[in-house]
Amino acid sequence: MPEQRSCGGCTACCKTHLIVELNNPARVWCPECNIAKGCKIYGNHPQGCRDYTCQWLMGGGAEDERPDKVKIVVDYLILPMFGETTMVHEVTEGALKNPFAQRVIKRLIRMGKPVCTLPITGN
Repeated sequence: MPEQRSCGGCTACCKTHLIVELNNPARVWCPECNIAKGCKIYGNHPQGCRDYTCQWLMGGGAEDERPDKVKIVVDYLILPMFGETTMVHEVTEGALKNPFAQRVIKRLIRMGKPVCTLPITGN
């Protein structure tokens, strides 16, 4: 079992994910995010944020593959037609083309896993 990880200075999901409670769309920085530092309202942050855990926090990948460093956030979603689907969220435009992201995507496809890539376009 990997050791417990913490977000530290990673705020990548504050951009990649929809924050319903704050009416903040996906792929747009949350206005409550102090980028690369943390949440300005931590402790009073929305339940959706408290409940979210990316795969890196769950022990996926090496220590230096934290989402803010590799510029992608990986998580899973259960989709009715495909079952467990790997979601690869781009933090910065073009990150899905970087060698790390390409290795992750290709490895998952070789394993027969459905993969959905979510690019940033112009943000």
